[in-house]
Amino acid sequence: MENWPAALLGIVLYAVGLLFRRSTKANFRVVGGLFVLQLFYSVSIWGLGRTGYDLVSSDPFTTSLQSAALFIALAAVGCVWLFGKADSRANSTSFMACGLLLWFAVATSLERLAVGFVGLALLQMFGSSNVRPTVADWLSLVLGCLGLAMFRQQVVLVGPLTEQSLGLVLFLPSLGWLIRWFPVPRFVGGDSNQPLISQVGTALLPRLIIPLALVHLVRLIEPSAVPLPLLMPAAIIPLTLAAVRIRKSASARDILDMATLIPVAAGIGAIRLIVWDTSHQHPDYTLASATPLLTGEQLLPAVLVMFSAAWMVSAVGLSDATEQNEPSPTWLQSGRRLLACLGLLSLAGIPPLPGYWWRLTLLTGLTIPHSRSNLTRLYDVQPGEFIFCGLLAGSFCLMAWPLVRLAVTTFQSLEPISPPASSNIDISRQSGDNWDPTTV
Repeated sequence: MENWPAALLGIVLYAVGLLFRRSTKANFRVVGGLFVLQLFYSVSIWGLGRTGYDLVSSDPFTTSLQSAALFIALAAVGCVWLFGKADSRANSTSFMACGLLLWFAVATSLERLAVGFVGLALLQMFGSSNVRPTVADWLSLVLGCLGLAMFRQQVVLVGPLTEQSLGLVLFLPSLGWLIRWFPVPRFVGGDSNQPLISQVGTALLPRLIIPLALVHLVRLIEPSAVPLPLLMPAAIIPLTLAAVRIRKSASARDILDMATLIPVAAGIGAIRLIVWDTSHQHPDYTLASATPLLTGEQLLPAVLVMFSAAWMVSAVGLSDATEQNEPSPTWLQSGRRLLACLGLLSLAGIPPLPGYWWRLTLLTGLTIPHSRSNLTRLYDVQPGEFIFCGLLAGSFCLMAWPLVRLAVTTFQSLEPISPPASSNIDISRQSGDNWDPTTV
């Protein structure tokens, strides 16, 4: 079984999440012990991979996705342990989402994708005590499983449409509905009394699963049969609607919630590059030959890691869970909020932060001409690529404005660190004596 260490760790985290769901209160020591064990386990996997031990897949792309998922899951558990201070139900959701992320990172077969999809559907439908599954949720589960089952067929229906591409058409809206992403983005909700970092299991990690699931499905389809007319609007429309929806929102919880759609759109753009490199094997046509541009297989793990790091830093910095418990919190609050400002600016793509770098690399890869003319042997400009790239860049800019506004508001809330007030007491006013200081 290829990449079984990551899949095994995913099963363990999902099982721990189920156990936490039955607990009445969060156990700080148990979470810390789990973080330490996960740290040693992840370091062992990375070390064995470096030595060439046969624990990882022969596919370098799947190995890079596994490494990215291990890092994100480790950071998420660490943030929940150090800064979460949430109840057991919120912690259980975070652990289960970490387990699913690791599972989908190495889900290279339809069987693994089907198991992960069912586990994700159960988490989304029964993860919150305030939300009950609806008929649409159950219908999405059935249609998603039906779409995965259609990948077993190799029948051509009409033109380039095959049963595999039709299965992707059924699976994508089903997955999007369960994760509240497609066709219309919705807020994940949650308890407003919980710290912002508790959204790592309800908003961030489930939406990071979307590009992981889609890229493994796309690699099972013939490149010419990939329904790009569906993938491109799925990247642009939800992100644009989310930016319009939170345009006037002042809630940091809502802004961070909708910001998790950014890596989904970027991941679909990276999948577009992967499809191009798969269908054009000539060295002159691939992004690998266009140094220093990154290929889609190199860009997707980088986007997931950099966005997740910036999002967690922002959530920890904006969280008010520990503000009232610190004896002298002024310098600590200022440092956390300053880091939150940097994280928000990176999420918005402001240079020279990492968010700007991966946006520039992605949009450049989508914009440059890839094919040569049969007559002139010059590179042809593809109008469709420019239109898609322009719309994607516009949706990124629309989503950047609420993040920049929140960063400015957070920066303005920083208070200068002042020395403690003087404790000198005027004894004459306390005792009522007419004491003359000149007599001293």
